[in-house]
Amino acid sequence: MFYRVKQFWWNITDKMNNDDISFVNNHLNEEEKRLFYSLSNSEQKHSVKVCYNALNKLSRYDMLDENSMIKIALLHDIGKSYKHINVIEKSIFVILNKMFPRLLKKFINIKSVKVYYEHGEIGYNLLKDKEYNEEILDAIRFHHSSNNIRNMRKNIYMEILKESDDEC
Repeated sequence: MFYRVKQFWWNITDKMNNDDISFVNNHLNEEEKRLFYSLSNSEQKHSVKVCYNALNKLSRYDMLDENSMIKIALLHDIGKSYKHINVIEKSIFVILNKMFPRLLKKFINIKSVKVYYEHGEIGYNLLKDKEYNEEILDAIRFHHSSNNIRNMRKNIYMEILKESDDEC
């Protein structure tokens, strides 16, 4: 529960700094930057924090591509650009989802609820026609899936992303 309070605090206080902006601009192409910068400021900062965290974890594994991990982490929440959810809405959704998980899902036709639950799928749809490999697309699409997706090969990038996202 404490990490949710910490996330709330970060959401209202953290801002992108010049180093963050430079990092993003050096690692994303123009189309990716357009998508990234369409996120709210707090989601941009969150994605950068997830990226730094993921890069620290990447050293545990051999033969993984740092650039792929950077793109996955920076773009993992781009589905949230479909409808910005402010920190109060997000907090309410987190609490309602924890207390009454089936209730909130009944309102999936409301854009903000849809984004809360389906931003991974929305992000996947934004990227699927671009030249990304399946590991990148699957990591973005399923980064909030709690169950094992059948017939999916183990995706270490997705595991690193999930762990990093949960910590940020």
